[in-house]
Amino acid sequence: MATFKPSSALKRMATILQPDEAEEPILTPPVREAVHQWMTEIRAADEMAKLGIKPRCTALLSGPPGCGKTTLAHHFAMRLGLALVCVNTDQLVSSSLGGTGQNVAAIFAAIEEQEDLCVLFLMSLTRSRASGRSGGANAPTR
Repeated sequence: MATFKPSSALKRMATILQPDEAEEPILTPPVREAVHQWMTEIRAADEMAKLGIKPRCTALLSGPPGCGKTTLAHHFAMRLGLALVCVNTDQLVSSSLGGTGQNVAAIFAAIEEQEDLCVLFLMSLTRSRASGRSGGANAPTR
């Protein structure tokens, strides 16, 4: 496996996890089967294209902190022989008009400039407004 060499711009915006740094996750049988099916689909992309079918290329992982979302994403990237580029979406949000969009565009531009393929993992660490721990429209009133 070749080492992914991120640009300095990408290093500033993301954490890069190399394939050889991945840990083996402990998966329940249904999750293990889903990952196996997805890997089979990706590896059969050429055969599927001949039939006019595109393999899935995105996933939504959800759960509380510490449940293994990043470990699973890193393991999946490792199975593909690719680095995992982890971007904390909280760092992309800007209070200036258009700033968030510019930050998101900068991430995708930095990834496009890379010579090597990678897996992009957008980590959302924001608190739920419904929890009452953040401001905004749902903040409790006194």
